[in-house]
Amino acid sequence: MKVFVILIIFSLTFNIFAQTKQNSKKPESTLKNIFYFLKRPKEYKRSKPIFCTQEWNPVCGTNNKTYSNECMAKAAGVKIKYKGECKK
Repeated sequence: MKVFVILIIFSLTFNIFAQTKQNSKKPESTLKNIFYFLKRPKEYKRSKPIFCTQEWNPVCGTNNKTYSNECMAKAAGVKIKYKGECKK
């Protein structure tokens, strides 16, 4: 039983190392990649998902981009400049 558990842990560890190495665009320390998620900045931490309706009630964001409704602008992290489509 102990041998089986050790083999499973070894397999999972090897798999994580292999995937991390394949997915990284530049060579970095494997441990650095694995523990990155423990030290990542607060702005990258997961938050609750935002669900918006698909209604067309356009608003112009502070980035001068038109969003289909207020919820879509908020989901993009943009404040609303005014209601209606952005002027070109």
